[in-house]
Amino acid sequence: MMYLLVLATYKKSHGDADPPFCLKVKEANGQEVQLGEWCDRMRTEYSKQTLATAKIAKLSAIGFRWEPKSTLGHSVRIQTVAFNFTL
Repeated sequence: MMYLLVLATYKKSHGDADPPFCLKVKEANGQEVQLGEWCDRMRTEYSKQTLATAKIAKLSAIGFRWEPKSTLGHSVRIQTVAFNFTL
């Protein structure tokens, strides 16, 4: 899966590269991408210093937020978004 492309597309439509944890994205082919969970994994790998330098650079270039948003006091909702991708 091309999570970086999905994240870049998310940023174009939402103005940031920090999707909520529970965000699921449907690709044009109908496949579901768990974008929020993937971003959480990237943050975890980054904090453990196991994330590849090249991936850190690509995520940083997109504007990825390395510290997660605080959800304290905020309600969480599950959201599915459909995007059309062209490579």
